Order: sequence, then C-alpha cells, then structure tokens
Amino acid sequence: MAYARERYLKTWVPPTPDSSQLSDADITQFVTGMTTVASLAMFNKTGSSDSSAAMQFLAMLRPELIVPQILDVYADYSYRHFVLFYETHVILFSF
Repeated sequence: MAYARERYLKTWVPPTPDSSQLSDADITQFVTGMTTVASLAMFNKTGSSDSSAAMQFLAMLRPELIVPQILDVYADYSYRHFVLFYETHVILFSF
C-alpha cells in the first residue's frame, strides 16, 4: 500500500516529500467517501462480491469506521429475519 511504502519502507527510491505524503485525514476522507459507494453497491443486481472486497479493503485502512457500520446492517438484517421466523412459528402453533 502506498501509505506504508511512504512511511515505513527504506529503499533506494527517493523519499516522498513530507508535503506530498498521505496524511491520516486524507485516508479518513477517502474511506468515508468510498463507504457510501461500496454500501450502495452491495444491493446491485450483478452481485455483491466487488463491493464486499471494497469494504474489506476499506476496513483494512480504517476499521473503526467500517466495522460498526457492517455490524449494524447485519444486526438489523438478522433481527428482522429472527422476528419473522419466530412470529411464523408462534402463529402456526397457536391453532
């Protein structure tokens, strides 16, 4: 990744000037901007494999921004299906 190469690796390549290096604010801004695009792509007709890969890469950059969002979506989805299953079960055995 570019930011790791700029900050930590020492090679024969000339160093990137401090004014051109990626800052933490730049990375956070990129992740927040791409999160909405990747989230909307999950519900695309062609499938969600590309968007899941994008979310995985974004989570590597800023897990504190991506992981809670994914857990909220998963918790809401699983809760709705649990309630639907439970209510169907209760209705079937009440007769």
